[in-house]
Amino acid sequence: MRGTTSGVTATAAVQDKSWGSAVTVRLSGVAGPERCQLMAVDKDGTARPIVDWSVPAAGYGTPQPPEPLTINASIDLTPGQLDSLEVRRTTGRTLATIPV
Repeated sequence: MRGTTSGVTATAAVQDKSWGSAVTVRLSGVAGPERCQLMAVDKDGTARPIVDWSVPAAGYGTPQPPEPLTINASIDLTPGQLDSLEVRRTTGRTLATIPV
């Protein structure tokens, strides 16, 4: 799955688990400094935070450093209950939406 918004490129893999979903997200083009969070949006449109992190001034997947950020997380929703994953600034602005 791939999503792009505001210059940020995001890809995700979602694995069905007996307890919900294991999620791996790779982000490029994220400028810093910034505080971000990964949100799970269910089929009803309810957004739930999965994880948050700080982006250093150099960012991720930028000219320096070119390496993307990889995030491994989990949520108690199954893949069938998920509509999308969103990468947001903690101020609320969406940087990328990834359909599931």
